[in-house]
Amino acid sequence: MQKQKIDPLYLVLHSDYDSVFCGLFRGTTQLAYAKEHKIQASKNLMSVLVTLLAQESISWTDLDFIGVNRGPGPFTTLRVVITTINGLLFSHSIPLVGVDGLKAFVADYQSPELVVALLNAFNNDVYFAIKHTNGKITTGWEFNATFLHTLHTTHANDPITFIGNGITLHKEKILNLFPHASIANPLPATASFETIAKCAVAQWNTNESKQEPLLPLYLKTLEYKEST
Repeated sequence: MQKQKIDPLYLVLHSDYDSVFCGLFRGTTQLAYAKEHKIQASKNLMSVLVTLLAQESISWTDLDFIGVNRGPGPFTTLRVVITTINGLLFSHSIPLVGVDGLKAFVADYQSPELVVALLNAFNNDVYFAIKHTNGKITTGWEFNATFLHTLHTTHANDPITFIGNGITLHKEKILNLFPHASIANPLPATASFETIAKCAVAQWNTNESKQEPLLPLYLKTLEYKEST
């Protein structure tokens, strides 16, 4: 049975479309922080983590868990981060907490309206998350025009707030189909590092850590798939 601490000591790793973010926390207090460009992450990430722990005179065995954004997002960056974390699991038996970055992103955005988050899935596809007014969240991926058309057939007259870096890529189509929709300003591109950290410790406190390797959350499959 997992032993919980009032103020767990843990690392959090989060990647977006440009960078990898690393933080060391005790409870909700951030003790140390580092940021590395994604191009350098495969070479430097382990050194960055070692430096973070050394700054606070902490060893790997002191950590209660490691939280990580599992995606979706740029797949190469996700693989670098998650492979590194899985290596720490194998070498030091540190429990892992995997956070669904897309669900965390849309769940953390406060609005009484329907909230639609779109992330760039490349090749004109989008990762999407829909937070319905009853709090239910639906996620998946689709060709951008197909997703927007489907959304229009079901929510053409509903108040909608759009967020995510996919909005910038497909803004013209969105405004044509949803002229009364709101595009958040400033526009959050992805889940923030703070959101991922908050979700990680919340999942730890509800015993959602794992003593097994994590896999990237890569929603693209050979066929369209939606999850709830």
